[in-house]
Amino acid sequence: VFSSFIGRAESLEGVICQARRSIASIGGPRHSIILGETGTGKTMLAKSMYYFARSINVLKPEAPFIDVNCAQFTNPDIAAMEIFGTEKGAFTGAADKPGLVELANGGILCLDEAHTLVQYQNMLLKLIESGVVRRIGGRTDREVDLIVIAASTKDLKKEFIPELYQRLAQYKIEMPPLRQRTLAEKQLLLNYFVDQYTKRVRARYNINLTVRFSEKAKAIIFQGKYERNIRQYRDVINASIDAAAPLVNSVVDIGNDFKITVGAEHIPLDMIEEKILVEPERQGADSELNQIILALADKGFGARRIAAELQRKGYPLEYYHVAYKLKILKAARP
Repeated sequence: VFSSFIGRAESLEGVICQARRSIASIGGPRHSIILGETGTGKTMLAKSMYYFARSINVLKPEAPFIDVNCAQFTNPDIAAMEIFGTEKGAFTGAADKPGLVELANGGILCLDEAHTLVQYQNMLLKLIESGVVRRIGGRTDREVDLIVIAASTKDLKKEFIPELYQRLAQYKIEMPPLRQRTLAEKQLLLNYFVDQYTKRVRARYNINLTVRFSEKAKAIIFQGKYERNIRQYRDVINASIDAAAPLVNSVVDIGNDFKITVGAEHIPLDMIEEKILVEPERQGADSELNQIILALADKGFGARRIAAELQRKGYPLEYYHVAYKLKILKAARP
């Protein structure tokens, strides 16, 4: 079940080893913490732990997997009512309603952005310590047997009360950001997202699409800065293919086989956090370059012609970099 993870023998080797041990410990499955920046695959890992638990009979085949993002609620009180349930009469309009804890009984409860529970951490601690849950406003304890996975983009050691952190952090699993993944892994991720794209095209339009990225395009993709990590990486790849591909109404008459090449000009640079381009003011030497670009643009030069002029002056910028840089500089003008 972990075989689908790209980097399982490299960047994610330790991650998957810990995930397996937390589920397959001979002393019984353990609660755990998954930390990582947004878009690094925390929920995907939690689901894989669930399927692994089922595959080795730690969980029954019908065991539930309940995943909730605690940060989606407007305040911690609403999150607590959803997670722990409510008792009739607890507040005006309250009804008897089982929470996600009860729905996850016999399976796994994954609490994403668990740090937002704030004052309800003691209820989570009681659940983990005693295996019982009491609904908000209730007087009856209900027994539950489940595995809790607390995921977060923040350091839960700083966010949780010490007792709760101690109970959960026996297995603290940290997902690496995309910038720490190897170049080989980035290439495999690129291949994977291209494959997913072509499969969707085949399923929707019965078109066999072949996509290749030029070497320059791949270099830009691999060197990009991705604040939202793999999720953003996927979006950039999809947008690049979109830009290179014709509209579907112009393809359907061509036949079932179609090939495209994604070039550097198709990469949506505004979706990539390129520090050198977005923040040129940080480099003093770039100030003169910026002035030259703006001066040439004021003369009516386009990005390709500006790039040619810059290369003659010793600035080795490709035209697509000039186009993006020019966009940023014009937007910053008073």
